[in-house]
Amino acid sequence: GMNPYKTQNSDNLAVCGLVYETLTELTDAFEAEPGLFTEWSSDDGETWTFTVAAGRTFHDGHALTAQDAAYSIQTAMASDLYSGRLSAVKDVKDSDDGTVTVTLSRANTQFPALLNIPVIENNAADSTYPSGTGLYQFASDHQSLTVYSGHPDATKRPSTRSISWSASRSRRSSPRLTTGPSSISRSVTPAPART
Repeated sequence: GMNPYKTQNSDNLAVCGLVYETLTELTDAFEAEPGLFTEWSSDDGETWTFTVAAGRTFHDGHALTAQDAAYSIQTAMASDLYSGRLSAVKDVKDSDDGTVTVTLSRANTQFPALLNIPVIENNAADSTYPSGTGLYQFASDHQSLTVYSGHPDATKRPSTRSISWSASRSRRSSPRLTTGPSSISRSVTPAPART
């Protein structure tokens, strides 16, 4: 599947990076900058307050809330992919004022840099294709992506309207990107099943 908290396939994770935005972004120097969290503060490095971006929506039209952001952190804490980096998180609370409060077991002044985790809707952890807020959304065939018209950058990318990929189990090959005037195609080969 294409759930960013469950897939183990690195190629699927790369595609998920187009569909799911993160709470914070990282600079080349690994410093946190705003993502879907627009600002944050902490007096002691143990209790952090984050503000969720206003006016953002998921691909299904649901408005992004602090509850979705808090749920994404809690889902990441239970995920094999992200649990290690969030092991110091003791508590996550959302508020109706659009903020999320995270309490750590020990001070970490760099904690926001650990929150470059994908955001999914509240209660969507078991979905194979949870709704995201990214520039691209899954098409009905789940083998292609289309530009999400509700994304703030949708009008900035008029030449790249869709992305498609195919899976082949017959041979292992490197992902291949092909760009054209109106599409990007990526061939994705799933990793062999673990035994």
